[in-house]
Amino acid sequence: MFNGIGFAYPWILLLLCAVPFILWYLRKKGEGRSAIFYPKTGSAAEFSDIRSKLGNLPKYLNIAALVLLIIALARPQTELSEESVYAEGIDICVVLDVSGSMFAKDFDPNRLEAEK
Repeated sequence: MFNGIGFAYPWILLLLCAVPFILWYLRKKGEGRSAIFYPKTGSAAEFSDIRSKLGNLPKYLNIAALVLLIIALARPQTELSEESVYAEGIDICVVLDVSGSMFAKDFDPNRLEAEK
C-alpha cells in the first residue's frame, strides 16, 4: 500500500533555499550591456526580436535542472507497507526438450511435434 513520499536525505532540500539567490545574482549579472550587439536591419531585427523573447531561456533551464538535481540528490522514495499472505497451492511446470535430437523421424512427423 502507498503511504506517502519520503526522502532518504531530506536535509539536502535546504539547498533549494539558495535558488532565489542564484536567480537574483543572474538577474544582476544580466543587467547592463548585452554581450552581442545586433544591427537594426531587416532580418537581424527579426532575429533580435526572437532573441529578446528567448534570451533568458537557457538561464531558466539551467535553474530548473539545478532544482531537479537537488530533488534527485534528496532521493525521493515511496514508503511501502508489506503484508504477509499465506496461501497453499501446487506448482506445475511444463518442460520441453528442444535439442537437436527432438527432430529425429522416429515419431510422425518428429519427436517435438509428438511431444506438443
